Amino acid sequence: SWRLTPTFTLSYGLRWEGTFNPTPDADNDFLLSTLRGVTFPIGKSIDPTQIPDQFGQFGPRVGFAWNPGSSKTVVRGFSGIYYARSPMLLFSDPMSLFRVPPGNLTVTLPYQVPATNPNDTLFEQFALIGINLNTTPLGSLPQLTPAQLNAIASALGINSNPYSGVSVTGVDTDFKNPRATQVGGGVEREITPNLSVGADVLYVKTDNLQRNRDLNIGVPAPRATDPAQRPIFPARPLPTLAQVQIRESSAESEYTALTLSSRLRRRWALFNANYVLSKSMSDDDNERDSGGVLFENAFDLGPEWGPARLDRRHQFNGYAVFFLPYGVDLSTTFRFLSGLPVDATIGRDINGNL
Repeated sequence: SWRLTPTFTLSYGLRWEGTFNPTPDADNDFLLSTLRGVTFPIGKSIDPTQIPDQFGQFGPRVGFAWNPGSSKTVVRGFSGIYYARSPMLLFSDPMSLFRVPPGNLTVTLPYQVPATNPNDTLFEQFALIGINLNTTPLGSLPQLTPAQLNAIASALGINSNPYSGVSVTGVDTDFKNPRATQVGGGVEREITPNLSVGADVLYVKTDNLQRNRDLNIGVPAPRATDPAQRPIFPARPLPTLAQVQIRESSAESEYTALTLSSRLRRRWALFNANYVLSKSMSDDDNERDSGGVLFENAFDLGPEWGPARLDRRHQFNGYAVFFLPYGVDLSTTFRFLSGLPVDATIGRDINGNL
């Protein structure tokens, strides 16, 4: 902090943060060999054996406070870069999916077999390893082990590994923690000894936000007979697996706000009221989502940019504190909000986020 003049103070600093991420337990030879060296049509690859550490998180920041010749007015401004942590929930599946046995992996039965193979039902495939579902009580249905799944696959002659056709989730090789660049300023003026008003502006641009993306999809082509030209996605380029999701840091958001505030103090009470006019935009609204995708087309994320799920254009809030006898305080608060965004062309909340 540097006080340049009696009425102007400059504050500045530099913060560094680092994250040592864990190393996944990856010894599933089938999954590792299936994914090794594969570049998907979207241009990305997946390395299940690592989660990138974060060491380049430098956050400079600066601020000032200025009293322009009057003790009743103060002007403030600030700017800085801030980093957020990535919750371990995002890494729980990538940490355990590629081990033997996997921690959270779904195998769908019955296995798909050629039309010439008569063992195409769940009953027949269980029977291949000596399990008769006709004589098995509903309360004690079998819980198959990886060895039993492997035995079914081998008996069908489709694959010597039971993990064929499963969905997996990893972490992008370029994954980064969220980063917010902020800039703001404001002015506060004392109208009377007990009444002050203020106005503040804030702009926050956030990048490296987490997004779930399925890599195992082909390049889409428009539907020739569809007037809307909605894309058709061909067969999965890696047919031995279903979804191949990654946690990547490609999403962004933007927040702009104007805040008008007032504070009134009396010997018996304190009143504070604020009005906020704001706009919040983003291209992915998931927050610590451990699975699933929210976009329409992984090859074109531009149309995803729009009002954020939490966008509130108008907010009015405040509180009051009453100082009662015998050292007792009584407080209350209020808050009024405008509605959440809804696409008027659809007429309903089609993505179920309200």
